[in-house]
Amino acid sequence: MGITVFVHRYSIPDQPDKAFQDLQRAIRLVRSQAQKWNIDPNNIGIFGNSAGGHLSARLSQNYDQKIYEPFDEADKESCEPNFVVLQCAAYFHGRPFGKTMDTKTFPFKNKIAPTFLTYSKDDKFCAGGIDYVKKLSATGNAPHLKLFEKGGHGMGGCDWFSEVAQWLKAQKITQLPK
Repeated sequence: MGITVFVHRYSIPDQPDKAFQDLQRAIRLVRSQAQKWNIDPNNIGIFGNSAGGHLSARLSQNYDQKIYEPFDEADKESCEPNFVVLQCAAYFHGRPFGKTMDTKTFPFKNKIAPTFLTYSKDDKFCAGGIDYVKKLSATGNAPHLKLFEKGGHGMGGCDWFSEVAQWLKAQKITQLPK
């Protein structure tokens, strides 16, 4: 599909602000090295699953938040993703798990990158994802949501990848193999 993948395993899952700092820094590092690595600095997306989906969604809305002091030249780069893929993204209703949208973490204040979300309807985090899509839509964004009947939190047995591949192609982010 013409995608270069960098895996970011954040080191501090129980400290969301530190993990958010890690993610901002990782995107800036990739963007700062784009020419060297032969990638398009204007086509850098983010994919997150479960708590990583929460973190990715947070970045998509708060990329301009200054959360750490710059280390070097890489920190002059934007950490705004150009597209976002969220699979089973968790905690839109906050931590601990609640029933209302966490509007402190997700302020819904601006237009964000094209966003694809996918869930199984039997995932306990699905309702939060649906609420997130509704809030994004209400602020002028056009997220794409794909729901599967069964699959649980890990989406077992769901062909979500084909759905994402089609969406990426429709967004002109990538091309499908022939």
